[in-house]
Amino acid sequence: MFAWSRSFYGYWNLAFVTIVYAFTQGMFFTVGINVPIMAKALGWNAAQYGLASTVYLVSLGLMCLVAGYLVPRVGARRLMLWFSALPALSVFGMSFVQETWQLYLCTAGIGVGAGLAAIIAAPTIVGNWLHRRRGFGLALVISSSALMAIIWSQISLLLLSSSGSYQTVLRVEGLMGLIAPVVAILFVRERPADLGQTIDGVPDAERAELARRQPRGRAYKTTEPWTAGRALRHPVFWLITLSTCFEAFVYNGLNAHQVSVFEASGLSVATAVTAFGLVNTFGGIGRLLGGFLADYVEPRYLLAFFQTLLSVGLLFFALQHSWSGSIYVYVVAVGLANGEIFLMATVLFTNYFGPEAFPALAGLANPLQSLVFSGIGPVTVGALLDGFGSFVPVLIGLAVVNVVAAVLALLGRPPRRRTREGRVDVEPATAQGTA
Repeated sequence: MFAWSRSFYGYWNLAFVTIVYAFTQGMFFTVGINVPIMAKALGWNAAQYGLASTVYLVSLGLMCLVAGYLVPRVGARRLMLWFSALPALSVFGMSFVQETWQLYLCTAGIGVGAGLAAIIAAPTIVGNWLHRRRGFGLALVISSSALMAIIWSQISLLLLSSSGSYQTVLRVEGLMGLIAPVVAILFVRERPADLGQTIDGVPDAERAELARRQPRGRAYKTTEPWTAGRALRHPVFWLITLSTCFEAFVYNGLNAHQVSVFEASGLSVATAVTAFGLVNTFGGIGRLLGGFLADYVEPRYLLAFFQTLLSVGLLFFALQHSWSGSIYVYVVAVGLANGEIFLMATVLFTNYFGPEAFPALAGLANPLQSLVFSGIGPVTVGALLDGFGSFVPVLIGLAVVNVVAAVLALLGRPPRRRTREGRVDVEPATAQGTA
């Protein structure tokens, strides 16, 4: 390795993993910017090019399942090396698209690459290296893809103004995306032992002792790895998964109809669109804030708090939408809560069951969130809006669902028991063998 990496490499590794994640998972944002321009040039309607996003989400969810199986067997870094170039190559290939099936093939490639090289692999590597600052490290990685939305939008505008061609934009951004495999090959390392180091740069025995002495109420982080089979069968895993799935149903169901709800409340189209954008901006802020706090406060409390905040925002807007200030309460509450769904599940799975079990847990939970609950959310909310003819009862109902999600989060207590020596994990891997 390089001379500057001979001290603890975990934070350097975090920076490099963040870059890889940003240029793999974040590559999809260029689709939303450039494909509408492509569709206009090629004469496609909104339904035709809109299907590309569905293809991406389906391929992403399915590949999370595959990654959950492969990471423990071949390693997270190897998946990064093998597949992190695929999103960039797919975006580059989109510049040659003439038919819709070719577009779908390219967006499927982005989903496959992101699902295999980033969604499961990147948090696994972060968890392998960091214990004390794991929550904030995960927040940095996961938030990086949203930052790419801002970066791609500015680069796209610059290139469009200079070249006037979306093909040029896609080719340049595709080539830029090849930063990911280069960084993965040169700088990313799977675990501290690869460089003769330890987690946090602290000896294992000392870290375990510090964990046993941590004050009550601080974030619980297991020091004994669980096997995937034991973790998947534990009720706490399912409580967390259902909690985040319910929130994904609420948020994504609402997100699909957010602008129309704003308009129905009396807001102008311009104000509605601006509010929609601000919700996503506050989502990024909430994710970083939640990641910072998750190293000091038990994440299930944070998850329940943000879920309750989402319910408060929905109820307030439903009952007080005639007041002009209600939109600001809604934007802040819903936006902050939005940033926590995937992040807190990732933190809780890693904290409770360890990095070794995380790929299998996330490989199952992520598709449930993105394919099942997020998928049925927009359809269900749309049907309810049509049936009631008013958004007020629908928002109240969604708020109640999210209160249930908060209760489930609170019930997801750390899986541990009391002994005369102190608090230890219920089922440490040393007593379980291989699942």
